[in-house]
Amino acid sequence: MALKIEIPYSTSILSPKDLKATYAYFANFENSVGTNFPGLEVFKSQGGDKYDWQFQKVEQSGYGIQIKFATQFQKEAEKAIRVEPIASGEATASLKGSWEFESAGDKTKVNFKATFTLELPLPFFLKSVAGPFAQKEISKLFERYTSNVSKAISA
Repeated sequence: MALKIEIPYSTSILSPKDLKATYAYFANFENSVGTNFPGLEVFKSQGGDKYDWQFQKVEQSGYGIQIKFATQFQKEAEKAIRVEPIASGEATASLKGSWEFESAGDKTKVNFKATFTLELPLPFFLKSVAGPFAQKEISKLFERYTSNVSKAISA
């Protein structure tokens, strides 16, 4: 039986750019997501703001997992960008979230929220340690992403 883990994450960053420039940066998904998400091996467009995600394989104690899923981005002009999971035959996880933009004078506050759901095919005796480990590692992944994107937009 698989272990299903839901990992919420939220943070805010302050962009030194105005609302229009900040939104334009985040709306370029290949740049804002594809180059800033650590461990992201494949970020491939299916067209229509739909993307396949594939992360580097991770192994721990003889068990390996490769996270794969597909999403669709929805743009709300200079207000928000939402990401929703879509069906994918190879999916081992899903991502749902948003980037919401607020003008802060000549800067922009970006509120990032995400819920990452992961299904791990593990034996029963590993479930008590796998859940906390996965939550910690996925949270670190999101922290590195927001740090990378914050540095990139400030450059």
